[in-house]
Amino acid sequence: MARLANPETSYWALRGGQGSWHDFYVGYDLATGQDRFWGGGTGGYFIFDITDLDDPGLLMSITGVSGVNSGHTFTPTPDGRYAVAETEYQYAPLRIFDTGTAWDEGRTTLDFPASAWTANWRNLAHNHEVRWPFVFVAAYEDGFQVFNMFDAYRPVTWAYYDTYGGPHESRGENNVNTGAWGVDVRNSDGLIVVSDMVTGLWAFRMEGFEGWNGLELGHAQHLQRAGLGGGPSRAGGALRGPCTGEPRIQVAPSKGNRPAERVAASRSLAGTSAAGRRTPDAGFVDRPIAPERPGSVPLGRLGGS
Repeated sequence: MARLANPETSYWALRGGQGSWHDFYVGYDLATGQDRFWGGGTGGYFIFDITDLDDPGLLMSITGVSGVNSGHTFTPTPDGRYAVAETEYQYAPLRIFDTGTAWDEGRTTLDFPASAWTANWRNLAHNHEVRWPFVFVAAYEDGFQVFNMFDAYRPVTWAYYDTYGGPHESRGENNVNTGAWGVDVRNSDGLIVVSDMVTGLWAFRMEGFEGWNGLELGHAQHLQRAGLGGGPSRAGGALRGPCTGEPRIQVAPSKGNRPAERVAASRSLAGTSAAGRRTPDAGFVDRPIAPERPGSVPLGRLGGS
């Protein structure tokens, strides 16, 4: 058993020398042979080497980030080059940090993200699971969302389904913490489950995503809380054509008055705007990032139940 104290930061000091952790991820890093702890807490986000539980070492601090005084969910890509980070307040996007470049340059601190993604700037994304290049997100009022971070500096919304469908700020002004709360992905066959605080449990299939096997993508598969044994060589199913192949994303029928649309899912990253959206000349329907309410549209070739 290891005891990891929350590192001392300016926010740690403002709390009278008291710090706390919120969410964390523990995984094996194949390149270094280390067991690593990725945690969000007072002051920001922190990465530790916990290979020796009696002597954990701080590898990187991500602090002083604009808009971040306390970290929430913090999840790395399988190779540890990038990390997706959440903060728990309205209007906050998911931030993506380029930890790999920082390490390559000999730095052990970061204070700015490489990019950010949000389904709707008025709301808040919550817990998420990374199955590179996809990030599966429980996005509170915006339901279940999927974005593609094949280019981590230009994340692209891939698919979504509105599990919530209720009114904005139903719990009071500036409170958007209702709707899709948690998400998990079964590697062996690609089953996606989402828990919604209002509508209950949902199970999804996404066309083209039949499971995830990091080894087939050139990454080591991280061990997660699901308890997969056998080290990083333990593999599940295979990810089929995440960035190559024919267009495959289909918008499901609307719950409102808008008709279903076909979204041409070109795998080329050309034509992505700086805001992280496909522009019309890239072959995508120029759909809004934030669908209007009421009547938000369930999207993505997602079979829900």
